[in-house]
Amino acid sequence: MPDKPIHRSPSAESTSPGSSPGSRRCGRPRFGSLPASGSTSCRSSRAALLGVFECLQRFGGTPVGQAKLAREAGLANNTVAAGYIELLMDLLCVATAHPWDASKGRVNRRRPCKFHFINTLVAVAWHPARIRSLDDYRALPAEERAKFAEWLVAQELWRRAAVRGEETPEQMAFWQTGDHEIDFVTAPGAAVEVKLGSTNPLEFAWFPKTFSRSHLIAIGKDRWAAGSLEGMTLEDFLLADPATTVGREAVQANWVDA
Repeated sequence: MPDKPIHRSPSAESTSPGSSPGSRRCGRPRFGSLPASGSTSCRSSRAALLGVFECLQRFGGTPVGQAKLAREAGLANNTVAAGYIELLMDLLCVATAHPWDASKGRVNRRRPCKFHFINTLVAVAWHPARIRSLDDYRALPAEERAKFAEWLVAQELWRRAAVRGEETPEQMAFWQTGDHEIDFVTAPGAAVEVKLGSTNPLEFAWFPKTFSRSHLIAIGKDRWAAGSLEGMTLEDFLLADPATTVGREAVQANWVDA
């Protein structure tokens, strides 16, 4: 994923991923530009962006490759998809979460990643269900509400990383095997799992066996503590002091245990 924002020369009329032939016809100045998807009209660029939004909403917390994202959104290719994702990251709307390779202690950028909304207002405004009230939200299927819970946590983790002065807070990590998954690897030796319903220590008994020196926070409906495992509610997490929860300096372990 490119780290630099897309810039466009005022006189450019290229169909490259960083420019849109129709952007000059719009007559609106812009700091970046929408990638073109084969059409020179602003309307088609907006339609393509809406297609990307729809896919991000649909896939939620599921890893997806950019080739599949481009195909599902009806874009020309994955380079165009990457341009739209970069634009949404520049606008502080979306963050990427890449798979964490525990054996190497770093993320693997070659595998499909998750796309988290880090601005939940944007997620609500563009949701296909047209959420306009709490009743609308409560009427969503549990699967959709679970996505919002994960996005709220992603938004808070992004905020804390930005406050700490991290250079790329929009780049996150998750861990996954065939049997287990952790939604967020937040620091060496620290992780967060998000559940919509109840949680208990037995559900995560595998974690200390796999990562013997790591700490896991399980966000759900219950509060509990069991060794390196800690359960808390979403409200607890959002209101907690970051210095005493995720990313604490006291955690000296790392994820190379696996």
